[in-house]
Amino acid sequence: MSPFPTKCPPPSSWSIAEPSFDPEEIWSQETSLVKETEKRKVFKAKGYYIKAFKLLPWPAGRLRDPAKKEWRLSKILAERGLSPRPVAFGTWGKWSYFVSKEASGQVLEEYLKDSFVSLSRQRQKEIERKFAIFLKRLADSGILQPDFHLNNIFYQEKDDIFLMLDLHRARCENSPIHKLILDQLSFVLPPFMESVNGRAILETTLFLSELIPVLKDKGERYKIQNQAFGNMRRHWSKKGPRKIKQRQIRSRREGILEIRHINTDKAIQDLLLSIIKGPEKWLSETKTCTIIKDSRHTLCLRVSSQDQSFFIKAYRSSGTMKSLSYLVRTPRALRTWELSWQLAFRNIPVLLPLAAVQSRNPWKTIYGAVIFPWIKEVQATKAFVKSALEGPEDHFIKNISVFLWQMHERGVVHGDCKITNFVYSPEKRGQLMIFDLDATRIEKKLTSAQRISDIRRIGLSLEELVPGRPILGEIIRHYTRFHVPWQDKYKEIIDYAAPK
Repeated sequence: MSPFPTKCPPPSSWSIAEPSFDPEEIWSQETSLVKETEKRKVFKAKGYYIKAFKLLPWPAGRLRDPAKKEWRLSKILAERGLSPRPVAFGTWGKWSYFVSKEASGQVLEEYLKDSFVSLSRQRQKEIERKFAIFLKRLADSGILQPDFHLNNIFYQEKDDIFLMLDLHRARCENSPIHKLILDQLSFVLPPFMESVNGRAILETTLFLSELIPVLKDKGERYKIQNQAFGNMRRHWSKKGPRKIKQRQIRSRREGILEIRHINTDKAIQDLLLSIIKGPEKWLSETKTCTIIKDSRHTLCLRVSSQDQSFFIKAYRSSGTMKSLSYLVRTPRALRTWELSWQLAFRNIPVLLPLAAVQSRNPWKTIYGAVIFPWIKEVQATKAFVKSALEGPEDHFIKNISVFLWQMHERGVVHGDCKITNFVYSPEKRGQLMIFDLDATRIEKKLTSAQRISDIRRIGLSLEELVPGRPILGEIIRHYTRFHVPWQDKYKEIIDYAAPK
């Protein structure tokens, strides 16, 4: 039985651009369903992609035929080498069909995740510039694509070209759309931010400004960047919780909530559970347990088990009023778990937990705990950072300034942004990684005061390591190069951020 929603349209219902295309043969071939929605189905057969669109009732269905529109616009773009070659268009009953040739290569979003990150920086720049030229040529064509994202762009690495897909929602303006493409950039850039660093985004936009003069205005470039991050923050907030839940296992045992990642061994969660059930044996050091921090609110341990080492952060009862608040607020162990995975979803390097446990009783000696893999660089971070700061170059200051700016643009305020709450290792190309998220918050939009608070804390904590060096001012100088609203307020920001 044919998977298509109708029988093959008769020859008189087809417009065919490729003489070798035979609809009857395609309908009789083995066909795979690629994608299905209520009003659209996509099939693959014998080197072709066939899209089936369900039409609205007559006469609207004849006036608004998505397949016919994609057929017409694809021909315009294919002539410029910006779209796969259209093959045919046909209609039968309540359905219309658009056929295009299968193109070799990858969807751009997949390419960025799978291959782009391993390329040399020189090759990455070449691809970024090719993409900028592709955007310029799209603007020149007059085709406006409202559904503009990286899954609708195809990259053929062999020929080094980009192709636009899914044009059924596009429209032809019959003139260059240089102004309109600015709005489109705010949608197409966010997925790039998951694979391409912020500096490269700015470089690409700056290069694009040479092709599209309206982008020469720094304010316009910032507007695009600001809209892009705003769009991405909404995307992360909407999709993040569902994606995170798909990667975790939740259960309850004896009134205790247990959460672990799908790849975490259950024995690790059982180890964590034993801290809540019998905290007394964890309050003194043994051969397998080292106390790192023992305060009124938290107990931090390094625990060895089965030739592995783990970092455990356990939360203590903090008095009657504080305990009462956790009956209505998210407890700290759960909050740490959720925030860690939300930051990872926003592509912020963070020490990810393996499992978490939470008791319903906030008056227990230990009422919640989170377990992480042990990272050996944690204890050496101060020494690494001090060595980096005492060197003649300021790569570390630049790296941490960019890290802070990107974290803030992704809607995250650390809240306790000290160098002791970062992992830094020159062996990993100076990668920074956050942990200790007790004061961290995710915001729709950050205020200047929130940004400055994080900058001040990290700057002052670094100045303690290298007394006499004005590190806070250096971080602000680098930060303002990216945060356009501050670029003309450097001295004002310095005065505001300076310790009183």
